[in-house]
Amino acid sequence: MDKKKHKPEMEFDYSTIPKFMQEHGKFCLWKLEMKSGKSKPDKMPYQLNGKRADATNSQHYASFNEVIDVYAKGGYAGVGIGCFEPLRLVDVDDCVVNGKLDERGQAIVNTLDSYTELSPSGNGIHIFVLDSRAGTFRMCYIQKNQRWLFFSSDSQCSGGRNST
Repeated sequence: MDKKKHKPEMEFDYSTIPKFMQEHGKFCLWKLEMKSGKSKPDKMPYQLNGKRADATNSQHYASFNEVIDVYAKGGYAGVGIGCFEPLRLVDVDDCVVNGKLDERGQAIVNTLDSYTELSPSGNGIHIFVLDSRAGTFRMCYIQKNQRWLFFSSDSQCSGGRNST
């Protein structure tokens, strides 16, 4: 990608991000970058100082307001959020069929009752929750008949249930 700084191509109303995420989340910037052998670019996280961010290092992330200020100056494709204590992410795959949430997905959304967004694939959802218990998961990835626990940091907010 061109290293020249540029204004974001699409303006996004970051006020739609719920207050609990703005206050408890740790944020980074991201750029789209092509990797050898891939057909489409990846979202690569960056720190405020312009260096590549380590997605597992909370010190490479900053407050919502700091990141938005740098993003507004241009040079980045978007803003990412890291799921570090107390913010957690539940990723539910294969629960959106023909644009509608299936019964399993709806039951999970109802149970967690928190901000929910459609995943970038359009086939699943992301649910952000607060959980400050030490040693609990950072991200829960739910797929039909299986469950993995791992970390993710590059969700793009795209609407959904907003609970403050």
